[in-house]
Amino acid sequence: MPPAPGDLDEFVRFCAELRCENSEPLVLYPEQKTMLGDYFDGIRETLILVSKKQGKSTLLGALALYHLALVPDAECVIVAASRDQAAIMLRQAHGLIHRSPLLQQMMRTKQREVVSLTDQGRVRVLASDVDTADGVLPTLGLVDELHRHKTADLYGVLRDGLGPRNGQLVTISTAGSTEASPLGTLRDAAYQLPTFRRVGSYRHARSGVFVMHEWALDADQDVDDLELVKSVVCV
Repeated sequence: MPPAPGDLDEFVRFCAELRCENSEPLVLYPEQKTMLGDYFDGIRETLILVSKKQGKSTLLGALALYHLALVPDAECVIVAASRDQAAIMLRQAHGLIHRSPLLQQMMRTKQREVVSLTDQGRVRVLASDVDTADGVLPTLGLVDELHRHKTADLYGVLRDGLGPRNGQLVTISTAGSTEASPLGTLRDAAYQLPTFRRVGSYRHARSGVFVMHEWALDADQDVDDLELVKSVVCV
């Protein structure tokens, strides 16, 4: 299992040089470092489950740009249940570039992609249908809001395309409401792994090629208890 290009500490420093919408540096909080720790160890598939408003689109937008800067001829694809949803992550990446003179020397933004100015690398949004993704060989696949996908076909096509270039897949999503969804199936499989552990609201499981990080309440806990809800908020 080869490590991902770069390492977590270097990515943290890369993010600190970027600027958010409020002109403040993009500083990763501890849980965000936890989310990506296994990815930088080289794990092939990472599943991250968090509540809304946790900065997930900004985090993975920054990861896409870091990947584009490091990997020769990078092929990073962003997918979601709809093209508009996937474009949210790309817009975050665009904003980070527009606020970074250094990145502007390395990359150029287009309507649905970011292209490298030094090689053939790119970060692009794919439509949500399987036919569009068929034949894609990503070095990095980013999947947003898997709970909204009607089938697991698109996820499966991306996963099947990882081999030729030692690609990796990072999925980040809110939990969704049904266990029968592609996300529910993937989450249930993670819960069955012998490595599954939980500490308070945090759950973690890892196999040789897959890892899950989840922050969530239990099904019988009161979602109207604000103090309890706050306990699972990462930021």
